[in-house]
Amino acid sequence: MRRVFLGGALGVAAGALAALSLGAFSELGDAEASPPREGWPPDPPPVASTKHWVFEIRAKDSVPSIVKVTELTLDKPGATARVMGRFALEFYVGTEILDRVRFDVPLTGDVPEEQPGKKRPQFRVNTKLFARMADHPRAALLRLVDRATGDVQVFLWPPGKDGSLTARGSQPAASASAGAADAGDGGAADDGKTDGGSGKPDAGKHKPLEP
Repeated sequence: MRRVFLGGALGVAAGALAALSLGAFSELGDAEASPPREGWPPDPPPVASTKHWVFEIRAKDSVPSIVKVTELTLDKPGATARVMGRFALEFYVGTEILDRVRFDVPLTGDVPEEQPGKKRPQFRVNTKLFARMADHPRAALLRLVDRATGDVQVFLWPPGKDGSLTARGSQPAASASAGAADAGDGGAADDGKTDGGSGKPDAGKHKPLEP
């Protein structure tokens, strides 16, 4: 009887341990398979327009800020270029994203993660560059996004007659979708030739803005 009792107890214990192990493995598998709760929305479908906006962007210590916005009229309707970049300008109405143009500040783009015991050099860049987006009549907000840190600056749209913007506020990295992978791009792959943040205004389309 004692042997039967001990055998039964050991069997119950082994079954419980197996069930716990199976449950833990199931929860781990679900957690690994689940997508991130937050993430940057994909680039929306581009919309062509003859009216575009040129953004003069000045980077100080590698942190970009918008200096001035200038209206530009094209001969033929064109859409916002779809390129890659750490930073982005985005048109919004409510919670709906209407358009986005990405750009990079030199030496601040995507780099491999630091390895233990190794430090990569840090650069502080001061420069001026330009980005361009097609007009969207419904746009009510403009966002300047650092996709690496998640920091977001929000401005009322459209700009004033002098090209100035009114800041609405900012969202720190903790409250923005920081660092999550994109759900995808709505446009063609980046060929490096149409980057809105190339550091040069569009040739022949408008005059360079003075510092």
